[in-house]
Amino acid sequence: LEAPQPIEGFAYDKYLAKDAIYSICAFPKDINVINGQVSGYRGWLYVVKNYFSQNINSSIAEPMASLLQGIILGDKKGMGEELTEVFQKTGLSHIVALSGFNISILVGMALAIGPYIYLSRRVLLIIISFLIVAFVIMTGASPSIVRAGCMGLVLLFAYEFRRLPHALNILLFIAVGMVLNNSKILLWDIGWQLSFLATFAMLKIVPELSFRLRRWPAFFGIRDILFMTFSATLITAPLL
Repeated sequence: LEAPQPIEGFAYDKYLAKDAIYSICAFPKDINVINGQVSGYRGWLYVVKNYFSQNINSSIAEPMASLLQGIILGDKKGMGEELTEVFQKTGLSHIVALSGFNISILVGMALAIGPYIYLSRRVLLIIISFLIVAFVIMTGASPSIVRAGCMGLVLLFAYEFRRLPHALNILLFIAVGMVLNNSKILLWDIGWQLSFLATFAMLKIVPELSFRLRRWPAFFGIRDILFMTFSATLITAPLL
């Protein structure tokens, strides 16, 4: 074992330290797997995730299957270096990064199905809350999906208790909470930084553009898409 070192200007040691990894073994030999199974609730969640992955692989051809797994489950392992590089060069890597989009799909499906099986509003809220927590854990609890999951939960409870949510306050509250839990992500987790900056752009810059340029024709929602893309790109450009 040896301590990780910076690589060509990249703070590899700090990058690993945010996940509490302080030692690496570059070329291990004679590895024996003691126990390859995850027990408890996490084990069941991983079984569900593998079930979805297997069904996607059996239903759709590659590379579309790997792309769909990346979009829905955040699993990019099957995409390969070539396809991953294409997404990086075209600036579309965020498509296969877990975010609020995934949480929105989950909540939307639950809200659509709930009334058909006669669930009360409170019972549906509890079920959606469990689904969000399960999805965050199942997909690896990356900073971007933890941020999205926490915001989704706070918004759900705000509406349930008839409180008018202030999205920027919620974003700041969750950011402070995550930094208090792990201060290293503030400086060394690029995914966490990009997630919060892009979300801030959605909440602050997009409404301002929409108001000032409200005379622009919508064109089937293309205007709003352009505003969101421009805002997120503008605010994350210095960090990128």
